Amino acid sequence: MSEIFREVDEDVRKDQALRAWSTYGRYLIGGALAIVLATAAFQFWIYTSTSQKQADGEKFVAAISVVVQGRPALAAEQFAALAQEAGAGIATMSRLQRAAAMAQSGDPRGAVAVYDQITEDSGAEQTLRDLARLLAAQHLVQIEPRAVIDERLAPLVGPANPWRFSAIEISGLAALKAGDTAAARESFERLADDQLAPQGIRSRAAELLAALGDEG
Repeated sequence: MSEIFREVDEDVRKDQALRAWSTYGRYLIGGALAIVLATAAFQFWIYTSTSQKQADGEKFVAAISVVVQGRPALAAEQFAALAQEAGAGIATMSRLQRAAAMAQSGDPRGAVAVYDQITEDSGAEQTLRDLARLLAAQHLVQIEPRAVIDERLAPLVGPANPWRFSAIEISGLAALKAGDTAAARESFERLADDQLAPQGIRSRAAELLAALGDEG
């Protein structure tokens, strides 16, 4: 009899996970795009403040506007061209934006390939290489097993990495999608209780914990 109750309890937990995933999985896309745009804006400010390459800057802004207009495929082409001709700073940001636009236009695996190229580029800033690793994992949550996601995120979860909170969030969502409510709960509790985590991430973690309900 106890075995039957355990099976029922496990089914309930999986159902909770699936409901929470269907409600909050959208954060993967919105959050990642916000990260890319915010980082690009900051790096762009640094670049234009220390360089006179105004033409590259104008092309970058023009391509961003194409994304905002809802034409990601065209924007991806523009970013790809800019990455080939611009200086190192704008080139890396253009590659990040190209990948984001590719994912937005329905080509997540193509986006991951570009992110992986950035991750392996020793000439790019480490923070941006780590961001590319994070975003690749984020897009793969939808299409790859959880083990693949966690392996990709492993280098980012250390206490000194600036992307650690986002990496833990994505790891928790991957566990949630896989139906592992215990691991998902652990990740979200870790974020909700960490005063150093960004407020947005802490709030989402608290919402997800509420959606998962009591451990019971």
